[in-house]
Amino acid sequence: MLSRSRSLYIGIMELVWVIAGGVGPVLGGVFTQRLSWRWNFWINLPISGTTFILLFLYLDVHNPKTPVLDGLKAIDWFGSLSIIGLVLMLLLGLEFGGATVPWNSPRVICLIVFGALMSVAFIYSEKRLAQYPLMPLKLFANRSNAASLLLTLWHGMVYSPASSHRMTETDDHRSISAQNTTFHFTSNPSKAPHL
Repeated sequence: MLSRSRSLYIGIMELVWVIAGGVGPVLGGVFTQRLSWRWNFWINLPISGTTFILLFLYLDVHNPKTPVLDGLKAIDWFGSLSIIGLVLMLLLGLEFGGATVPWNSPRVICLIVFGALMSVAFIYSEKRLAQYPLMPLKLFANRSNAASLLLTLWHGMVYSPASSHRMTETDDHRSISAQNTTFHFTSNPSKAPHL
């Protein structure tokens, strides 16, 4: 891709996120209230199917004709398994803690401790074992890259849970319909009804 057209394609991708962020919650509320919450998932099938067909027909990817065995050897298996273990154990520990079992229970403590230890295994794998790492650590060598990745992490940690929590809170505690909740939240998130 030419660097002068890169901004155009980035803008097009961001436009998709803007439309999805504006239309998605409203459609989700309408489906939940008028049809069934299951339609929020069923709607993805025709969209994903159409996307798959278009990618299959029009995406021109250079295929180096790598033999299957060599391709399997090139995959960062240990890095993939360690990051899956890290995420699953940490999330399960945080989910169980205080809700299903007490925070000081051995199950929660083990899940959180071993999930955190998997981060050490993941970093070791990416640094020493992987020929083609899942997350090359050289991404973090540049201060600008590291700062933008850290900012993205903070944004995801704050915005996503806050937005979904406020919508759920409005539904549960104020007895406002799912459709009206999304209209309130999408039109002006700062003025959405909250406790």
